[in-house]
Amino acid sequence: MEDIIICEATMDDKNEMNVIRKQVNDLHVAGESKIFKPGFNENMASFCETFIKNEQGKKALVAKENGKVVGYALLEFVFKEETDYRFTQRFLEVGEFGVLEGNKKKGIGRKLVERIRLIAKENGYDEIRLDMWSFNEGALKFYEAVGFETYRRHMRTGV
Repeated sequence: MEDIIICEATMDDKNEMNVIRKQVNDLHVAGESKIFKPGFNENMASFCETFIKNEQGKKALVAKENGKVVGYALLEFVFKEETDYRFTQRFLEVGEFGVLEGNKKKGIGRKLVERIRLIAKENGYDEIRLDMWSFNEGALKFYEAVGFETYRRHMRTGV
């Protein structure tokens, strides 16, 4: 395996990123078809542009192998003011994260997380957060293996 390079995404990376983003969306559709819509339209494809352009506290990373995008992460620097019931919060949020099918278990995700940690530290953040769906057991195992822990749960019931 060639070395994996982690770098900031450019608009030239968008189409390859969207291949992975569609794979992630398809996984979500299969796991929660009452919530996620099938397909991958132009609005979904262009969503990552503000991250690629580093607009509004956002950043996009890609993992490349031999010049091909094999992983990505969309990040947002979050600041929440103190309120009567909670302290000020500053954290780096991973809004999307994925590795190209056929390239998992090669250390790509781990390298992306290492870079995300470095970016958080460089910007004075001491916490990284993300949401994941409970049906995605592979993602849970991965995130726990790289040091994430569950701190909150969302629950539901039918009526």
